[in-house]
Amino acid sequence: MTSIDSTSTGGALLVSGGSGALARQVIELLLRHRPRVPLIASTRQPRQLDDLAARGVSVRFADFDQPGSLDAAFAGATRMLLVSTNTPDAPPRRVTQHGNAIEAARRCGVQHVVYTSFATAGVAKPGPVAADHAATEQVLREGQAGFSILRNAFYAELLLATLPLARRSGRLPCAPGRGRMTLVARADCAAAAAAALVDGFDGRRVLSVAGEEALDAHALASMASEVLGTPIEAVETMPDQLEAAWLACGASPGMARVFAGMDRSTASGDMEIPGSDLRELLRALPGRAPTGMRAFLQAHRAVILGA
Repeated sequence: MTSIDSTSTGGALLVSGGSGALARQVIELLLRHRPRVPLIASTRQPRQLDDLAARGVSVRFADFDQPGSLDAAFAGATRMLLVSTNTPDAPPRRVTQHGNAIEAARRCGVQHVVYTSFATAGVAKPGPVAADHAATEQVLREGQAGFSILRNAFYAELLLATLPLARRSGRLPCAPGRGRMTLVARADCAAAAAAALVDGFDGRRVLSVAGEEALDAHALASMASEVLGTPIEAVETMPDQLEAAWLACGASPGMARVFAGMDRSTASGDMEIPGSDLRELLRALPGRAPTGMRAFLQAHRAVILGA
């Protein structure tokens, strides 16, 4: 792969959802490494990106629920990062939003779309979290443009919600068994997206973006205990009692349901990613390597302890 510093894509790069956390990190990476192409950021809230506009980014209004707003937003782009939208009723709304964006990209001559998908979008029967991503992947395949589908694992930032509860209670609930989770730092997903956007690949590919460590709850609790300086015990709990266990640790009812569902998915093997293309992708960013889980915990130690 070529270096991001020397990449020339022959047109503008477009990053959608520019005011979101992932897209913002991608934009900062592109600005820092100064690719020799103009940069477009589309967003529903352009005023939130005034600072980027002052740094030379073309900030444009785009609302995927308003297809008529997209042609002007995408004009001049040759490669696009389509960051999956965050909507409470997905699917089907999110699939429609993504379809609107992909169709507008086609009309505007975008030659390559990088899409942030989800790790399990390619399984035979994707679950609710992955179903809309699987549908969006199919829309991309039905078009003529090149694409890079990045199947991101769950963010390691999930631990910033679960570990403060485990630290205070001394317990990390988990489903029985030795299921393992493969997490990835959001910053690594941003770096992978930036690399895919500028590395010059013009065909069609599906890449796994995941960390390189698969940890079960016991290994995670042990690592967290060492990094945080607080004893945490992984407590195996029957699946139908996991929500109550998380509630006892201090989780809100809504988060307890989410954490319990993830614990059950971990036990069934759905959270373990067998391989990752992240390290290969990051070769486009000199000096960048995947973030290990211990390094992630150490970097966020103050946040976990202060939460």
